[in-house]
Amino acid sequence: MLLASKKSPILEILSSKAKLSSATSVMSANIILILVGSFLLAISAQYKVPLGPVPITLQSMVVMLIATIYGWRLGTATIIAYWTEGILVGGLFSFLPWFANGSGLTYFIGSPSAGFLWGFLPMVFVVGYLNEVFRLTETVVKLFLSLILGQGVLYTFGLAHAYFIVMPYVDWMNSKEELFMIYLYPFIIGDLLKTMIASLISIYFLKKRT
Repeated sequence: MLLASKKSPILEILSSKAKLSSATSVMSANIILILVGSFLLAISAQYKVPLGPVPITLQSMVVMLIATIYGWRLGTATIIAYWTEGILVGGLFSFLPWFANGSGLTYFIGSPSAGFLWGFLPMVFVVGYLNEVFRLTETVVKLFLSLILGQGVLYTFGLAHAYFIVMPYVDWMNSKEELFMIYLYPFIIGDLLKTMIASLISIYFLKKRT
């Protein structure tokens, strides 16, 4: 009942358009939104530009939109659902990618880009929580800065995983500079652009609450 205890931004919008008065209707809406969000994550993972072990995808933009539009409660539930679906899909249909370059528990734990996958959850929590507490969705500038902070959280998990878990066991990355060349530098400009787009989409969407 935690998800229903405080409505996410998208549920506030839906409630203004349709009657979601009962706990059952709110919970049903939550489940549908979680499934929609997790499927969008899976789809966005397939729109990618291969760049070694970490491809450029649209996922981080979808994660930002989930954080701002869903809020931290529904957003974190959506990320956990996405992880669970990806692990189960790999177990049942190993040929079907759910994450960027694969699926299944082995990919979730052992992929060279797993740190970014793990970072989706704290990213959604930090952005969604700060937006709720400090009302950072009121202006594009505030929202952009909160999303930049969220990107920082995501990069922290991705780079820490690459440094402590990946680099000691591979021969294609042997220094911090090589790590940054593979895991950081190619993504900065694209992520700034995706952050700006996510900010504008979120502000436009959230105006429907007023």
